[in-house]
Amino acid sequence: MRIAIAFDGQYASAARNMLSSLARCLPPKSGVRISALMTDDSPSADVVEHARSRGLDLEVVRLRRDLSDLPLLRYLTGATYARLFLPELVPDDVALYMDVDVVLMRDVTELFATDLGDRPLAAVRDMWRPNLHEALAGGGSGRFAPDAPYFNAGVMLCNLRQWRRESLTERVLHWLASQDQVPVCLEQDALNALTHGRWIELDPRWNVFPMTDFRDIPPEAWPPRLGTEYHAYRDQERRAFVLHFIGSRKPWRHPYPDTENLRRYRHFTTPTVEDVTPNPVTSPSRPTSPPVPETPSLALTGRRGSATLPTAVFGYPVEYDQDQRSRRRKRTRFV
Repeated sequence: MRIAIAFDGQYASAARNMLSSLARCLPPKSGVRISALMTDDSPSADVVEHARSRGLDLEVVRLRRDLSDLPLLRYLTGATYARLFLPELVPDDVALYMDVDVVLMRDVTELFATDLGDRPLAAVRDMWRPNLHEALAGGGSGRFAPDAPYFNAGVMLCNLRQWRRESLTERVLHWLASQDQVPVCLEQDALNALTHGRWIELDPRWNVFPMTDFRDIPPEAWPPRLGTEYHAYRDQERRAFVLHFIGSRKPWRHPYPDTENLRRYRHFTTPTVEDVTPNPVTSPSRPTSPPVPETPSLALTGRRGSATLPTAVFGYPVEYDQDQRSRRRKRTRFV
């Protein structure tokens, strides 16, 4: 069984913490091999040693590709694209990919029992943007049914044999290059557009967002549906197999709200000096009737007419580089 993660120097602390939680959940002699895909030349010896000290078999694989022409959001790095290259970086037919901003509370090898058939992947429906039509609004979404599901790519069981057959990586890169505006969720949007109707939906507990941790942000930036579905989110968080800390704030950095989810993150990981520093942010009591605002947007004009990009994603402001707002189509270089 192959598990893959991807990170660069900025997320090394997160990778160590994620590996700690993984080690706590794997059964003895699980036979799992871990490939850590790194997109820069940051030192990795400490991550490797950390994994070995916890009985994990981890190898570092350097992704030697120029990703500079691909769009990025300010809080993301090129490591977000590394999962696309799994078919050429590992020899397996199936691999479980996980972002490093997760904490595991259940044995993830259970997912390998999923029968993928000729489906390219299995994933969890996105808690934030559950519908494909809504998620890709302005990006050719008209060809999708209004109730077509949209998945989050932070936890994916990948059928690498099928990816190779379909040349899915190359098609994703082509899709990204063909867009007039930067997709809100980058290659995740591309994967959804190209595999819609052909992916397997997993139990939602395998990828749960800590939605209730957004209580401390300004009311006008509250996530959609949080006010009306708050208790349902809280129950799902408590039952989570994997908690996925989406957005720009992370539990291994400060500030982060002092919540039950933060305490669970610290319980299942190995605290670092940064992790145990007193957290200055507290979560105020939730208003009884919080506003549910529309997502603010940024007007854009391209060759295909007007479009918009959100200025807030996951409840936090999104900053775009000026040259990405009117990005010219470029060819990705490979080295």
